[in-house]
Amino acid sequence: MSATTCQRCGAGVRGLVCEYCGVLHHAPTSTAEEKEAWIEFLGILQTKEPETQIILLQNGFLPDSLPTLIDAGLHCMGLVDLSDTADPLVQTAHQRLQAIMAKLKILPATPESERAVAQFEETIAAYRHADRRFNRFLLGGLVALLGLCAALVGGLVLWLG
Repeated sequence: MSATTCQRCGAGVRGLVCEYCGVLHHAPTSTAEEKEAWIEFLGILQTKEPETQIILLQNGFLPDSLPTLIDAGLHCMGLVDLSDTADPLVQTAHQRLQAIMAKLKILPATPESERAVAQFEETIAAYRHADRRFNRFLLGGLVALLGLCAALVGGLVLWLG
């Protein structure tokens, strides 16, 4: 395929997906072409640094066909690390998984899509639970630090006073 210009970012596009912003060069003409574009997007995503992966996940190609959309969701599930919910890449993968799930809910329901939605909802719920736990831990640490500062100031006032 000859190089053309991406309509979104102006970069040269040699395949179905722009390797700089992740958008499709043109709408797929079949589910097979969409699957090919998804594989290309995934290949581009895996070669980039985390900062660029975040941009690609936020703005990049999101499939329309059920099997490819489920594949995209399964890929995002693999990026949702419950032990590090503060990581921007994990947060972006969580947001993309939510978008995929919303898109799945709009499509006509099938047993496959219902299983995927249930699995994605489980992952999203687990992420939210882990994120709340992490935030409570941070808040507890902050309260302890403030208590220590107050005790030190009180001690200093008594010592000087």
